[in-house]
Amino acid sequence: MKNLTNDNELQKQVWDLSRLEKEFGSFKEYQKKSKKFLNQLLKVKEKFPNLEKPELLKFFKQLDSLYTLQETVDVFAYLKVAQNCLDEDVSKFESAVSDWTSLIESELVFIDNKILKANKQVVKMLTNDPDFAFCAFYVKEIIANKEHYLSTEQEMLLSELYPSALLSWKKSFENSISKLEVQYSKTKKYSLDTVLGMLFSPKVEVRKKASEAIGQTLDEELSHRANAYENVIKHHSVEDKYRKFSRWDHSSAASNSIGLKTIDVVMKEISGRIDLCHDWHKFLASKMGEEKLSWHNRVAPVVEYKEEYVSFSEAKEIIIEAFNAVDEEFGINIKDFLDSNSIHAVSSKGKTTGAFCAGVVSQKFPYILLNWSGTTDDILALAHECGHAIHAIYSDGISSFHFDPPLVLAETANEVSEMVVFDYLIEKAKNPKLKARILAKNITDQIITIFRQASYYQFEAEVHEYRKSIGEINASNLGEIWLKHTKEYYGKNVDVPDYSSNHWSYVPHFMSVGYVFSYSFGQLLTIALYGQYKKAKAENKESEFLTKYKSMLKSAGSDWPKEIAQIANIDIESKKVWADGLKTLEKMIESAKETINSVT
Repeated sequence: MKNLTNDNELQKQVWDLSRLEKEFGSFKEYQKKSKKFLNQLLKVKEKFPNLEKPELLKFFKQLDSLYTLQETVDVFAYLKVAQNCLDEDVSKFESAVSDWTSLIESELVFIDNKILKANKQVVKMLTNDPDFAFCAFYVKEIIANKEHYLSTEQEMLLSELYPSALLSWKKSFENSISKLEVQYSKTKKYSLDTVLGMLFSPKVEVRKKASEAIGQTLDEELSHRANAYENVIKHHSVEDKYRKFSRWDHSSAASNSIGLKTIDVVMKEISGRIDLCHDWHKFLASKMGEEKLSWHNRVAPVVEYKEEYVSFSEAKEIIIEAFNAVDEEFGINIKDFLDSNSIHAVSSKGKTTGAFCAGVVSQKFPYILLNWSGTTDDILALAHECGHAIHAIYSDGISSFHFDPPLVLAETANEVSEMVVFDYLIEKAKNPKLKARILAKNITDQIITIFRQASYYQFEAEVHEYRKSIGEINASNLGEIWLKHTKEYYGKNVDVPDYSSNHWSYVPHFMSVGYVFSYSFGQLLTIALYGQYKKAKAENKESEFLTKYKSMLKSAGSDWPKEIAQIANIDIESKKVWADGLKTLEKMIESAKETINSVT
């Protein structure tokens, strides 16, 4: 019987980073290449952007090449650290890369400020001339955020301080989490990621022990992580003040190219349907035979079914078949990607927990990190990251200026992919209990992604307000605020223990202010998009929808999210979109309940 130790295909899933390394050679070669690009750009610094069209076009082409090179090295360093954060040589390399990148960027801060001072004719050429299409939206964003720019000298100072200020605190927080070892029993220690996985165990004693052990372990270096978080917030509050951002999440909204109105509309609609979250947990409690759902049972499987180990090769076949069933082109692309040695799936000491996908402008295929254990959940996690991969593949050939989609749309592509594979698994599930179990897990995941992430956002909001009005934050008041919002999220149907007050401290996303909103946004937008796909399929208009969806993917970060979503006739500023998404979720919940009730 296949398991983690004898899964030969899994053992091969260690990414090959050599194709990235070939792009720059050694660190010294990278410095030499980037310095050459920089010197070429600085030659015309005084005249920029009042250059003749050929010279201006050459400038932005060179800038694109420099940014592409930088990102390649930055991603390479990031992946090396993610693979093993305990490797001191790798950490030194990453620090050196970060310092050099900051140095280069500090030399280039003049670009944005000079664009802001450009005459109307130059701006018109940069934003409307087809020859400048590869950088047009980049320029549009700069102009749109004009009021938030500082002087060139101030921008240079911030850029040079970034590695030793904000970045160092982020790294400190994340390294603290990576190094945590959970004392599961007197003789056994596991990584935090491993023990978090135990919360999904069918054995109640395993879940209970894991839950308590996590709470105890997170007390380790808690004050250190609180201090790191405090300094991240401090940095942002100071920067926000000088950049004239109106509230704590304004900078995040600006970086995502969306308005505060959109955030407010989405959050209001989600908060107005918190009953869906409370009712689901009440349902779970009833299935567990509890009046109030125990903390260790909040993500427990509600249907007893002993899952067999899913090998990595089986997972690959499932995902290829699922994508192929939607669109042959999708199927071919995802197969090529899965066969490209771009995935690191084997768990190891020092490896980053969870999962992520990192795209690179210079490469067709991105890189995925997973920690494979052989469950259905792992299949869906792989599908999720494959959504990012598909997005990157369809963005192939786009410039460095427009390669990265805003987070709110990046999360949409992977959620759509996950739903594609989810539907495939449901369709192929032969055992009714397995089907019910997958459905239950899906609804729990939907609730977490929409409502729990919204709760994280509200936690962030109060933390920022607390620091603004009262003063420095520490582990104690962070815990109080966390418990408050955790209890509001779960309602009266879940027994929330006090020891969970430290759970904020293993969420690395808090190191990127306002990041969590993208999950709620992306999941609800996914429901809207996938609803359109199913409707189109029922009406034999599937190809028409897929053409629009591919167009959205190809757009990457080349336009405002509002305009990209409009390709699929979705108005992200309309409350109806989000209200309809939540109504669809309500129907999904009721359908899942019926299936679960039929086998329990």
